[in-house]
Amino acid sequence: MPCLSSSSPRVAVGLLVYTLSDNCLRSSRARTPLSRKRVETESARNFIEGELGMRVVKGFLSPVNDAYDKPTLISARHRIAMCERAVCDSKWIRVETWEANQPQYVRSHCVLRQIRATFCSESSSPAPKMFWVCGSDVASSMADESKWPRDSVLSLLSEGSVLVMPRPTDSSSKPTEIEWLTAEQRQQIRYIPPGSVPSADISSTLVRQALERGLSARYMTPDAVLDYIEDNKLWKCDQRQV
Repeated sequence: MPCLSSSSPRVAVGLLVYTLSDNCLRSSRARTPLSRKRVETESARNFIEGELGMRVVKGFLSPVNDAYDKPTLISARHRIAMCERAVCDSKWIRVETWEANQPQYVRSHCVLRQIRATFCSESSSPAPKMFWVCGSDVASSMADESKWPRDSVLSLLSEGSVLVMPRPTDSSSKPTEIEWLTAEQRQQIRYIPPGSVPSADISSTLVRQALERGLSARYMTPDAVLDYIEDNKLWKCDQRQV
């Protein structure tokens, strides 16, 4: 999530959080590799600064807990290490490990609350404006109460705004509405226009399949991440859960 500086014309401080349910290796549905996450995080900052008139000074990548309901999710220690390598050259994005290190799965609003508290304890700036970044697929699932109970959606919106990132494979031209939200609450869910995000339909599945076949995945994900994958042999089926 990005964080706004004290020179912002509208908000003193703002933070941007991107929760990651995968990194660069997944063996089920196509997901976004870390190189794409960097592009999307930069695009989110551009949207906040250009369209909302706020200056972003800090962003966080938050890998999910190992208890997240994805049987093929690789260990948090590997996902944290890959994230750290992916953003090692960034001056404003850092990896937040609190969520990944919890003993059980935690909801996104808890992550935002924790990051806000940590930021406030380390900074003399006013309480930050929080932004939670997600893909349009996740935003659509928020209308499904079997996946997102109402109290979880309301708790998330009480902690900050939601920035919805378009996916290259999006076929719907109209965002999914959460009908039971009030008009004011709906305004807290902002959709970034597709043309605002560089298009590159590169999935984590594509990266993983290339690696498993011994092919090159260079430029699909950062070189430092590829080196880590190779050193730890994460593309081998018997290593994914290590």
